[in-house]
Amino acid sequence: MPVAATARQVRELLGCGATVKEIAGAAGLRPSVIAQLPWRDKGHVPPGVAAAIEVASLMLKPPDDPLVPTGATRRRVRELLACGKTLTEIADVAGLSPSLVGQLAQRNNRCIRQSVADAIELADLHLMGPPVPEEPDEVLVERILAGEHRGPVPRLERREAVRQLHGAGVGVKKIAARLDVSPRTVSRDLVILTELLSPPETPR
Repeated sequence: MPVAATARQVRELLGCGATVKEIAGAAGLRPSVIAQLPWRDKGHVPPGVAAAIEVASLMLKPPDDPLVPTGATRRRVRELLACGKTLTEIADVAGLSPSLVGQLAQRNNRCIRQSVADAIELADLHLMGPPVPEEPDEVLVERILAGEHRGPVPRLERREAVRQLHGAGVGVKKIAARLDVSPRTVSRDLVILTELLSPPETPR
């Protein structure tokens, strides 16, 4: 395939703040392959490389969406496929392309964007129902709410803090500032909390 479009995608990702290593991790390619692509405007690349960069472009945008490890998301996709769900079904519910979902199941990408992980988590909830609830560490939640916790906040405890603050009438932007996360992360947490806390539908 002509290299121009692939080189342009790599340049755009670099311009959005993604690093060569991040692009390589998302594409499942060597950093040395990524590093030479932006400067090529003639010639061809193997179709597999072009497809991998296309997937990386989907994973790494938008730039304010943090990177997270792929492992849990890959397991979710593989479990859904093992239960008889198709790539198209998962993709339709998640709002992603079937090719991206297929890449998540098969490739050993080290990182994906948080929005992709959340989309697969929501698809899992829709297609398989809510999991057995996990209990957050209440002591850690209290420390988080009191502003005494330093460093990254575990997802389970963060969502519990979001639930409590939102229930107390605190707005999304204020919650984000208090927990030192983006408003986008708070909004996604609220969507997932709504799914988890919604009562199951009764058959008619």
